[in-house]
Amino acid sequence: MFDANAIPFNLVKDVYFKRMLESVASYGKGLKPPSCHEVRCTFLKKETNTINNGMLENYKVEWKNLSELLDSMVEEIGEDNVVQVVTYSASAYVKAGELLMAKRKNLFWSPCAAHCLNLILTDIGDLPIHTDTISKARKITSLHL
Repeated sequence: MFDANAIPFNLVKDVYFKRMLESVASYGKGLKPPSCHEVRCTFLKKETNTINNGMLENYKVEWKNLSELLDSMVEEIGEDNVVQVVTYSASAYVKAGELLMAKRKNLFWSPCAAHCLNLILTDIGDLPIHTDTISKARKITSLHL
């Protein structure tokens, strides 16, 4: 499922993924999966309301803390010695990088190039023109595992 849908494997470390599996397991056999409409509209609207009604403030605190941490590192090294800050490309780091650049006008933040390239190559691999070739390559490489 992960590979077929280009879902990052590190999702298995996510607390929400674990909670989802526990919920499915506790329901038992016969669980009817939600429709695409329910996930895209009903559940997304509910989650958006939850975030806007309190959780957003928690995220803002996280962004500020990350930004302050990055800023303290720049301060320790010396702003004149830092041109660019590179972090993981998770949304919290993106926002923290934006806050850092707003404070330090001569500094540039960017996401990790390796992570971005991985995401790009995954998307390219999902293009129908490449799926047959990638499928054949996987068969060859899996024979040697």
